[in-house]
Amino acid sequence: MQLIQNIVEWFRSLSNGLKVVVIVVSIIVALLASRAVYVIAALVFAIGLVVLIIRAIRRRPLRQWGIVTVSALVLAIVFGNISGASNEGATPTQRESATSSETAEKAKQEESEPAPPAPAPEEKAEAEPEPAKSEEKEQPEEEPTAEIGQSVEVDEAAWVVTGARQASQLNDQFGGITPPKQGNFVIVDFRFKNNSNEAKTLHSGALKLIDEDGRESDPDTDTFSYIPPEENIFLEQVNPGVTKDAEAIFSVAPDASGFNLRLRGTSLFSLEEPKEVALGF
Repeated sequence: MQLIQNIVEWFRSLSNGLKVVVIVVSIIVALLASRAVYVIAALVFAIGLVVLIIRAIRRRPLRQWGIVTVSALVLAIVFGNISGASNEGATPTQRESATSSETAEKAKQEESEPAPPAPAPEEKAEAEPEPAKSEEKEQPEEEPTAEIGQSVEVDEAAWVVTGARQASQLNDQFGGITPPKQGNFVIVDFRFKNNSNEAKTLHSGALKLIDEDGRESDPDTDTFSYIPPEENIFLEQVNPGVTKDAEAIFSVAPDASGFNLRLRGTSLFSLEEPKEVALGF
């Protein structure tokens, strides 16, 4: 800091003519080393700001350091612009010279290298037509539907549909306590075996009757009194390894036909795909 103050005092002691000479020489030197002057001026400006803040806190005079800081800011702006302009002006020239030298080298290489021989015409082989893929391979094969009497395994249980028939009237199984029930019904007899290691509860949601129009029917809960008591096993536990004969009755539309019995797992959260059994009517 003392050095800068000594320089300022020395400059003030010069005559006007010497001041002009010093200023002109300084400008010429600055132009030749504009980048360095910009860095020095920026550094002096930063130092001046710090000193001004310290002196202001201590309530010291700010005039001299104010002049130094402002002058450093002006020099940083002026010589920063000069440095940037000189760099921008030099860049296109360097690029043009590099481009011209590369072009000349490529031209020399092209003249010295012999021209490559023309490629011989290739004979195009006639493409043999690919055999058309059969539609049967493209379409996934559907799992065949089981028939009456065949065993179907779903979720560690074996189902066998032993018989199926249509009826228009249901008779009470308790000696006429309930009057006959009229309607259109499909009665399915089946055998259920628990192949798991724990008891299973057979619920009505494990069975659905599907007709050829895709309509789904659940077992009719109003017909449970028309099922023989020993074959009404819904909501009863079937222990592991035990086989039970059962019956389910479905109410259907008068024009329904083409029935399949869809069988699901007894667990409400079973992810196994259901199986279907064709009833034959």
